[in-house]
Amino acid sequence: MNAITTQQAARSNVVLVGWNSPPVGWVRLNTDGSCRDGDHIGCGGIIRGSGWNFSKYIGIGSAYVAELWEVLEGLMYVRMMQFQFIELHVDSLVVVQAISSHGHGSWKGKALVEKIRRLLAFDWKVVVHHSYREVNQCADALANYGCSMGLGICFFDACPSSIRNLLFFDLLGNTIPRAENGFEN
Repeated sequence: MNAITTQQAARSNVVLVGWNSPPVGWVRLNTDGSCRDGDHIGCGGIIRGSGWNFSKYIGIGSAYVAELWEVLEGLMYVRMMQFQFIELHVDSLVVVQAISSHGHGSWKGKALVEKIRRLLAFDWKVVVHHSYREVNQCADALANYGCSMGLGICFFDACPSSIRNLLFFDLLGNTIPRAENGFEN
């Protein structure tokens, strides 16, 4: 967790942020991508309301590409599980803008953005939200695990021990102070 200094608090508006449950009948897909050692990427996500989580090692790429992969993988899994009402939460504002607008963001992610948009066009309801990093810690931990795996994907039908405390923190409704300085992450 990042500490907020007195100087930051004086220049910023401090807000409390935290995870909240999806509406009844919906699942919440929190996803994250991770880039380690300069170019090794992985992704992970937690499908809240289903009890399923995933981590995947993708290979070599950029942080932006990892973030797009996590959205694509997460949407494919909730589609495969036949959920019809999904709140997708992503902590990369650039990715949210790329998949929600007519642009493609960086050329490196163009093909992934197009695949994501094709998935979003299916007969289901997916609402895309930007979430602060502080609210997305479970998915972040799963993405970091994905970076450390060999090639492939790992599905968890029970809460992995590495995120148990983070998940419990979320379920209790705890909040974290965040200094807003006009810049999004």
